[in-house]
Amino acid sequence: MTSRTRSKTPAPTGFSRAVLDQKEIKREYLKIADLSVDPSYQRRLYEDRLAKITQKFDPDLIQTVVVSKRDDGSYWILDGQHRVESLRRLGKSVVLADVREGLSHEREAILFWQLNSGSSRPTAYEQFNARLTGNEYTAVSIARIVEKYGYHVGRVAENNGIQAVAALETVYNMGRLDKAMSILSTVWPLDRGARESSIIRGLGSFLLTYDTHEAWDDGQLIVALDGITPSTILRRAKEIELETGRSFQRGQTVTIAFRDAYNGKMVRGRKPKKQLQGSVIIRWTTSRRTAHGG
Repeated sequence: MTSRTRSKTPAPTGFSRAVLDQKEIKREYLKIADLSVDPSYQRRLYEDRLAKITQKFDPDLIQTVVVSKRDDGSYWILDGQHRVESLRRLGKSVVLADVREGLSHEREAILFWQLNSGSSRPTAYEQFNARLTGNEYTAVSIARIVEKYGYHVGRVAENNGIQAVAALETVYNMGRLDKAMSILSTVWPLDRGARESSIIRGLGSFLLTYDTHEAWDDGQLIVALDGITPSTILRRAKEIELETGRSFQRGQTVTIAFRDAYNGKMVRGRKPKKQLQGSVIIRWTTSRRTAHGG
């Protein structure tokens, strides 16, 4: 019988053989008791999801989890903590895992974010936190701008915490985050409503539309907003929605409410000589491909 030598499968375009053959990834059974979760980038456990996995458990369908083995020999879950917890509750002691070695803490966080961008992905806040832990450029830039004005990216219940990370990134991509945070910290520093998503997005869109307008005056905006509150802006936005049929959810009415405030239509007093007019610009995207900086 003539022996034949098996040739290696050609590497797909864009992948080197060295990458495909790397020894840093191993598949092996690990003790569940030996696995840990890093709260600096991992999301919290959701009981409803755990219940679904446990109720529908099928050993033939359980997928491998992804784990990082650190230099001290400890194992940290990158993807699959709900599966691991479900197995533990079902009395199982081991789980099949893809083990990766040589990862930095920042690289673990980025992999968690990338691996969990599917159908059951973490919340926007959880993803942003992972990106921040992984020193991802846009997330770090946003956090620095926010902290510059006395806030921080965190749960809304925390003192000066801003949880509306999608809104922050949207306004960052507009190139107006620094200015928006400066205004909010000046006129409403202690008002929790100033940290709401609709206010941040609406102000960003308002600035994008009008702060290069010939009638624009930074001082006029500060004076106008100093006499009202974020809730006043939101109430006016709802009124505009009823009057015009515009969408509150897309932020158009909030943007127009900021314009009304600037034009002196929401409080009694002196109105600016030049009124802001024209259609508002709405850019609801968190895509870093369109980022212009804060």
